[in-house]
Amino acid sequence: MTIAAALRGSLLMTLMPDADQAEILAALFGDLAAVPWQAPFTVPTGTVFSAWRKAAGPEPLAVLQDLVLAASAAGHGQHDWRAIEIGDLKLGSVDGTVTRMPDTKASRAVFGSAAATSVPIRS
Repeated sequence: MTIAAALRGSLLMTLMPDADQAEILAALFGDLAAVPWQAPFTVPTGTVFSAWRKAAGPEPLAVLQDLVLAASAAGHGQHDWRAIEIGDLKLGSVDGTVTRMPDTKASRAVFGSAAATSVPIRS
């Protein structure tokens, strides 16, 4: 395995939450075992995966998270989408979905409103 493979496996775990490590590795490497390699290829074991994840530590995934969140924030800024914050992970609508929120001055200050401005606001 490599650190890159361990990170891919770690990310795949989020898409397959009910899978054990053997299933994660089978999904990640399974078809490679059928390729005619010079030396036989076998899917790594869960123990190997654990060792590589431990060796990688949290930093590479933290860097990846920072890159994804920065790209998301840049996209939101470029398209003037509302209510994204990287630090506390506030989320705004990116697909046109409207969610019912408490109609308070604080909510409108943060998220804006799809309603007419003459609608009374509860405090």
